[in-house]
Amino acid sequence: MVKTYYINLIIGFIFICILGCSNSNSQIADKYFEAGEYLKAVDEYTYVIAEDPNNLHAYLNRGKAYHESQKYNLALIDYSVVIKMDPKNKDAYIFRGYIYESQSNFYKALIEYNIAISLDSKDPVTYIDRGDAYYALKEYIRALEDYAKALSISPDNEMAKSKIEYMSSEEFFNSSE
Repeated sequence: MVKTYYINLIIGFIFICILGCSNSNSQIADKYFEAGEYLKAVDEYTYVIAEDPNNLHAYLNRGKAYHESQKYNLALIDYSVVIKMDPKNKDAYIFRGYIYESQSNFYKALIEYNIAISLDSKDPVTYIDRGDAYYALKEYIRALEDYAKALSISPDNEMAKSKIEYMSSEEFFNSSE
């Protein structure tokens, strides 16, 4: 009985240490990311994932670090892992949309933004992102509708205001001819 108690105590202690170490590495990785040291952040997030393969935070942030390092395919893989583990994680869809946009694959970006909007229709930034993709495709009315939707959700949104103002300007009409 006493032996079982000590074994359970030791196992519990080891488990707490593992969780604490993983959490510590996650915090270190976050600090590297915030400092713009993306490759060091990738290394730390990789360590966290090795310790806890179900850590969505680590996959999502490692994907962002890969993205910032312009390792887009690796970022897409991490974002896809997050989506597989949590299909309602709108951030993973948004970040995949950013990558597709940076690759000028605006139709794929639209698919990602549409999914993100279906998961959270109250986020004005996603409407702006989708509007930007429509704008790049020269679907100006749809872009304007998304910017207006963002502004209706967040009336003080300066980005939406500036995009609407630009699209209402003579400069826009002269450049789009």
